[in-house]
Amino acid sequence: MSSNLPRENPILPDEINNSYEHPLKDFLILAGSLCALLIATIYLIAWTAFWLAPRIPFEWEPSIAGIAAPKLNEQQKQQQAYLQDLANQLSASQPHPLPVTVHWLPDEDTPNAFAMVAGQLYVTGGLVKTISSENALAMVIAHEYAHVEKRHPMILFLEQVSTGLLMSAVGIHDQISPLSQSAGLLTLMSFSRDMERAADNQAIELVRAYYGHTAGADEFFAKMQSKEDMPLWASALQTHPATSERLKRLQAEDDTEGKLTPLPSWMKRGADSLETED
Repeated sequence: MSSNLPRENPILPDEINNSYEHPLKDFLILAGSLCALLIATIYLIAWTAFWLAPRIPFEWEPSIAGIAAPKLNEQQKQQQAYLQDLANQLSASQPHPLPVTVHWLPDEDTPNAFAMVAGQLYVTGGLVKTISSENALAMVIAHEYAHVEKRHPMILFLEQVSTGLLMSAVGIHDQISPLSQSAGLLTLMSFSRDMERAADNQAIELVRAYYGHTAGADEFFAKMQSKEDMPLWASALQTHPATSERLKRLQAEDDTEGKLTPLPSWMKRGADSLETED
């Protein structure tokens, strides 16, 4: 019985199991797909956080907040009480003001203020040292209060926790490329800039309701702009809108003329004492 099987292994054509595509192309396709999937997922996380945060009762926030209250002497407690009263007066014009607690950081010479979950506002001595009127201080405090009222700290908290879990989950199976990480970071920061603009807009209304005008509201940003030297492309990497953009928004108001309210002398002296440490 004759066999039809070949007596030796056949020689396969050269094109079998060989791709004419460069392997780098396959890598770029996979990397691009990963970036696109990551960006889409982070956008979904961000929008979910925007939807969910306002539906979480504000009263629940203290249970997840690590509240750090600095130790203060008697003079510093008086200064903190002044800041607290100013925040209360600014928020009083709102139909349903949220309770906030202002923390005074007199020894921090970086001009800054920030809001955290549970309505915790922090104001540094460096900020008060930088400005010359209560109106300028009120604009900054109103801005941070607006973050709280719009539930921005909770939104960011949900975004960051969810994104951290996503990064960890992906990292278990594979290493996330630096490009993917950067894409995700820029996505989150874009939402943060939108929050800053919304907080600026509401802060203007709070200041106007309290003083009857917006004179002096731009002072802090004008002084920060004089220290800012940022190329246009770098502004995309900032969580806050460019200072020049914020100044234009404030100076475009039609009620920028009015009487300024000076800071209490004891408030300014406490902040100016930081100059000896510069």
